[in-house]
Amino acid sequence: MTFVPSNSEEPVVKVPVFPNSIVYCIELPFCFEYEFECFELLTYECRKAFVALERKPKRKWNYKTLPPRTAVTLVIQLLDVDIKQVKERYSDLASNLKEEGWQVLMSLIKAYRRITKDYFSYAPVDGPSCPEEFTRNSEYTIIINGKPVIKGKVLLVERGFGISVNIPMPEKLKAEIALYAQDLLVSKDNIWNLVMDLYDLGVINYHYHRWQISLIQSVVAMETVVSWFILKSLARNHIFMLRKNRLKSDEDLNREYKDALGLPKRIDKYLFPLFKHLKINGLISRLRKIRPLISNNKKTGAYDIRNAVVHQGSKVTEKEAKESLQVCEEFLKIISEAVEGMKSLTNKSTRY
Repeated sequence: MTFVPSNSEEPVVKVPVFPNSIVYCIELPFCFEYEFECFELLTYECRKAFVALERKPKRKWNYKTLPPRTAVTLVIQLLDVDIKQVKERYSDLASNLKEEGWQVLMSLIKAYRRITKDYFSYAPVDGPSCPEEFTRNSEYTIIINGKPVIKGKVLLVERGFGISVNIPMPEKLKAEIALYAQDLLVSKDNIWNLVMDLYDLGVINYHYHRWQISLIQSVVAMETVVSWFILKSLARNHIFMLRKNRLKSDEDLNREYKDALGLPKRIDKYLFPLFKHLKINGLISRLRKIRPLISNNKKTGAYDIRNAVVHQGSKVTEKEAKESLQVCEEFLKIISEAVEGMKSLTNKSTRY
């Protein structure tokens, strides 16, 4: 991290450091598109946090050398109760806050790649897979009353750091990413977050050339969202209205849903009639367009290939994995728009 004098002609970004804080420094293999950006978030334990992303090197690099990487500095505010609990065993703070720090970092990375659609930049846009890996690959510094009591190998924030920025992230984009990341921290157990995590894993594995895993993850994401949509969302009430002669209770719906084995049968049995009933513009035609890409008589759909992989050990090509991810992305958009459409219909009915 470069300290820039105040008379620099380029704008300088300053990032506050709390008097009591823990600072994690970790380097990630992907290339951040912008030179430097800092995000302010609130952890799920209501601690303030700043996450600074810096591209290294900032400006120029030689194609013969290592590709550019992303340096991350994560500053988490320490509360009085945190300091009292450890009783000057400050190294315990890093262990206590490792999951919280990892959640903050991964929420920001997920928000960045989902909004910018940038899943690969010299390497897959991803972070540590678990809190333990985050701790193992990072250096941390603990600051108490403005002074470092445990100093890592890299201390980027001794005076509150500043860095020149020639290519800043647009404010609108930055605000959108920060808001999305904050929502992930608040609602981390939301089913839609789980579905998007499955889709993200599919994309990341695609960029690692793991075609089989990528295709399977995309199909699992579609199966998961259909299961939730039919059994747990507002669609459930509309399904009871459509099938009131056959469905008398939740047990009836669960039994009927289990009998309709496989993603294609559940799409045909529930989604097409439901979308026709809801009369939401364009959903039926869009679903009808991608339905053969999910399953067809030639057994070339994503679901068909997934069955061949699971039951016969078939290979998956790069083209098949890519098409499966494209189908999954469009399918998730359709379900998302259906949910929003049902919400607007419910709001209209409650007004009158």
